[in-house]
Amino acid sequence: MLNLDHSIRLTVLLAFIALLASMSFALASSGLAVSDAWIRHVPPVMKVQAGYATVSNKGSAPQAIIGAESPDFTKIELHTSRVENGVANMEAVKRIEIPQGGKVAFAPGGLHLMLHKPKEALNVGASVQISLILETGEKVAFTAQIKKDAMRGSHHGEMKMSN
Repeated sequence: MLNLDHSIRLTVLLAFIALLASMSFALASSGLAVSDAWIRHVPPVMKVQAGYATVSNKGSAPQAIIGAESPDFTKIELHTSRVENGVANMEAVKRIEIPQGGKVAFAPGGLHLMLHKPKEALNVGASVQISLILETGEKVAFTAQIKKDAMRGSHHGEMKMSN
C-alpha cells in the first residue's frame, strides 16, 4: 500500500506528464515551435512595445504566420524594420512564411511583433501570453517574458531569416 505522500507525488507527476503530452500534440499539429520569446520593457507611458522570438518549423510542410493576439494587449501587428539609404523604416507585414525545417527570428532590427496598448503596466519579469495566428486558422500559443534590453531604443540591425 502506498503512503499518502507518495500517492500525491505520483498524481502530480502523472498530471504533469499529461500536460506535457498535450502541449507536444498542440505543437505537432502545426509543426511550429516558439523559443526565446521576450518583450522589450518600456516605461508605462509608452503604448507600444516590441516582441521577439524564434519560430521553428519542425513540421512536414511550410507554414505561414498571418497575425498574432494576446489577452494582455489591445492589438498585435507583424512588423519589420530595415534601413534604406541611411533611413530607418518600419512597416507592417501581412504574411511570414516559414519553410519546412526552417526558422524565422523575430529580433531587434528585423521582424518583430508590435504590441499595442498593454491592458496593464508590465514590469520586468512579468509573463505575457501570445498566440501566433497561422494561415490555416490554427494558433500557436507561447509565453513571453518582459525583459530589459541592452539595445534599448534601437530598431536598427539586419533582418534574420534562415532555413
